[in-house]
Amino acid sequence: MRQTIVTLLMLGLANIASGHTLDSEHSLVETLWHQILGVHHLPYTLGLVIGGVVLLAIFGRRIVMRKSR
Repeated sequence: MRQTIVTLLMLGLANIASGHTLDSEHSLVETLWHQILGVHHLPYTLGLVIGGVVLLAIFGRRIVMRKSR
């Protein structure tokens, strides 16, 4: 049940974050800047970054614990 809730939340956030794109008048840099750091995209971006750091910390700790056995 917990995995289902997390999956549905992530899908919902992904749809919010990529629900639109800028028109062709904007350059690629402006489009990427908007998708990554736009105010309405920022919560999803921060969630991905923080989640990645947490996963790296967890897996790093497990690797260190296995090596010390």
